[in-house]
Amino acid sequence: MKCAVVAARRSETNMALRKPDPRLPLPACPDRNRRLRRAGLARSSAQARRGAVAMEFALVAPFLVAVVLAMLELGRSFEVQQILDAAVREGARLGAMDRDGLLGEGQTSNDKIEADIRNFLTAAGLPGNLAIITITDPEDDAASFDLDNEGNAYELFRIRLKMPYSAIRVVPAKFLTDEYMTSQVVFRNARSTMLE
Repeated sequence: MKCAVVAARRSETNMALRKPDPRLPLPACPDRNRRLRRAGLARSSAQARRGAVAMEFALVAPFLVAVVLAMLELGRSFEVQQILDAAVREGARLGAMDRDGLLGEGQTSNDKIEADIRNFLTAAGLPGNLAIITITDPEDDAASFDLDNEGNAYELFRIRLKMPYSAIRVVPAKFLTDEYMTSQVVFRNARSTMLE
């Protein structure tokens, strides 16, 4: 009954054309909708919405996964850079200390620093055996620097550490395979004595 009254009002608003105005909303006919649902011909709005949600998720999911993986990769890169900086700093600190009693038999100061940096990296969860460590003159990267040489006392030296990016990444991918994360520090070979 209610649907008939609304339909009549729609036709009265557009009497000249004797057609209902398509701009007016369709009348709500709960009896008709109920009959269609009983017959299985009408879909509920919840079912239609579920399909739309699934389609939206299928469109957005690849971008969401890519953003999450990129955040993981960047976070890991920042963490590894901090570890590399700390390892190089600790190695240079050892180079600036009095090393008497710290070296093993037949071990040079350069060997001790490299071994300590590798141990630091391994303890931090990185592959220390893959690290490339060089101790050079700060003005000439090709010239190696011998910390035990008396002529190098109070001279500056550079420790550079390179770690292959492929060894530390979170996401297994084929990008940045030939790239390295690096850290370096310049210290003075001062051999300072620790007081007790």
